[in-house]
Amino acid sequence: ASVAQALVPGMTYRVVKDGQPSNPIRIGFASAPIVPAEETGGPQEVTIPAEIHGRFEEAGDLDRFEFLASKESPLWIECLSDRLRPGCDPLVLVEQISTDDQGRETTKEVGSSDDAGSSGDRRFPISTRDAALAFTPPADGRYRMTVINQAGRGGPAALYRLIVRPLRPHLDLVALPWPAVQPDKQANRIPALLRRGGSTALRVFILRREGFSADLTLEAQGLPPGVTCEPIIVRPGATSATLYLHAGEQADDWDGFITLHGRHGETITAARAGALSWPVGNWDNERTRARLSTRLPLSVRTEAAPVTIAAFEKSRWEVPLNGTIEIPVKLVKHGPVKGDFTVEPAGLPYAKNRPQVKIKESENEGKVSLVFKKTNEFPIVPGEWQFVLQASGIVKHRDNIAGLEAAEAEKTRLTELETRLLEEAKQARGAVGPAKAAAEQAQKNLAAASPEARTALETKAAETRAALEAAEQQAQAAEERAKQATAEKKTAEGRAKQAADRAKVTDRRYLTHS
Repeated sequence: ASVAQALVPGMTYRVVKDGQPSNPIRIGFASAPIVPAEETGGPQEVTIPAEIHGRFEEAGDLDRFEFLASKESPLWIECLSDRLRPGCDPLVLVEQISTDDQGRETTKEVGSSDDAGSSGDRRFPISTRDAALAFTPPADGRYRMTVINQAGRGGPAALYRLIVRPLRPHLDLVALPWPAVQPDKQANRIPALLRRGGSTALRVFILRREGFSADLTLEAQGLPPGVTCEPIIVRPGATSATLYLHAGEQADDWDGFITLHGRHGETITAARAGALSWPVGNWDNERTRARLSTRLPLSVRTEAAPVTIAAFEKSRWEVPLNGTIEIPVKLVKHGPVKGDFTVEPAGLPYAKNRPQVKIKESENEGKVSLVFKKTNEFPIVPGEWQFVLQASGIVKHRDNIAGLEAAEAEKTRLTELETRLLEEAKQARGAVGPAKAAAEQAQKNLAAASPEARTALETKAAETRAALEAAEQQAQAAEERAKQATAEKKTAEGRAKQAADRAKVTDRRYLTHS
């Protein structure tokens, strides 16, 4: 299911008969009393709140419903169809019905919705063709609501749920790991991975429902020891935000799952985990398919991050509008870099031309100067703003050093094992010769023996044959073990070569956050 479909409240149900389950059926949760749509040809009277269940019988099919509404009671009108089964494109029209002194009715359009709009972005699209609008009746009276299928052939599967009820502002949150470096027109699946001293980003998409416009505090929970995440406040109107996780210098290896939630007043909304179904090399030519996942994983490694931004002496500044602050920056380089590193703010409303400082390859310190003057490119206003500094540049990186060390250790172990088993096979094969000679001599003695001596010599010949068979079996087993060790050593050598190739020093674009 797409993200928009998966976010529709409901459950999956299967009918079980004779121990065999049916195909899954998605059952939604109604948010108002259910009213079946009637195919009468004329407007159907409904009492709100209501959730009208109907279907589009054919292409271009439309249904009409009339209801009484009050000027003092804003309503939420939403048609779910594309999210139930993709293919339909509903349009909702709302008209005010007036009656003159002669009893003649006139109508005036007072609201409409085609598509409810897309959320997310090109790298994680959340879209639907369903209609939704917050409707405030201009006056007490009667209103007509028309739902039209603009696309699709219609039929038994072209169902819709038309919801009309008072507003219930709420939100949905979807979070996923976000690439620090974003190649143009690419959407890549990445893990949330932290190295000591480093950072990783989680993008949270905020789907504001039914006029929700309150401030929202985003927080992370379930973090392992040594990992921190500063909560951020999201202002009304923002549809996405980025949380930054940081690993301390003493953080240990850890793999597990974390949770994010949004807090507004006393209400806490848990974020659903998101993922891409596949990576996209060019979204102009390929479909980007976003989906929900079950949990949000995080991995922490004791390997030091290539470059980190040292902690600041202070993390809060006050500045008047048109004023300037200078933030001293120190880079901690745990490995070689190539060229300058650029440091600039992220999270402030720069449309372009963000202020930056370049720290040379041979240096580690600089100052970022921020001028808080409102311009078209920087529409800053008085208030509290949260931002981070990000440093980007080229590092000389060796990937998966721990993997190379493990592969080399395994190759060494198997080389030593092969040497020992080859020696054991050689010794076992060497024991076959004397056993064979003894068996042959016993057989000759038996052939030349007198009748009186045959009984004893037959026993001796049987014993030497058994000893020869045992020596041969031991030699074959030892040679098989040595052969298997040789094969495993060869495989380990191949893995060590792959790990060495992967761990070669390469130029990587790297980005880290304060």
